[in-house]
Amino acid sequence: MAVSTERLMRFITITLWAAAGLTALGAYVFAFPQSTVGGYYELPSQVPSLYAALTGYMIFLFSVMYAWLALQATVHRPLLYLGVFGKGGAFAVAVALWLSGSVGHSVVLMLSGDGIFAAL
Repeated sequence: MAVSTERLMRFITITLWAAAGLTALGAYVFAFPQSTVGGYYELPSQVPSLYAALTGYMIFLFSVMYAWLALQATVHRPLLYLGVFGKGGAFAVAVALWLSGSVGHSVVLMLSGDGIFAAL
């Protein structure tokens, strides 16, 4: 059974909006690791301000990209692929760090949404 182009675009748009929201939350968590939410995910609270600010900013740029893509009548595939590789890579890094014992399972849990969005 073939999926109509209209239904596929609706699915992609909804997924992009959800990814934009999740990524914006991630930007906040990494920009302010000492926050309550950062503590929930066991992020180190003593991160140099420059690193936290730049990390949060770069993650936020991905959020803006997802929102921009969701607003387009036609999805720009290279940007969509950049988002897929960005989300998949973030999840892969979290799993690798967890397997090495560098981070707790809560970090993998936090970034599992990225793995799900990359798969979608």
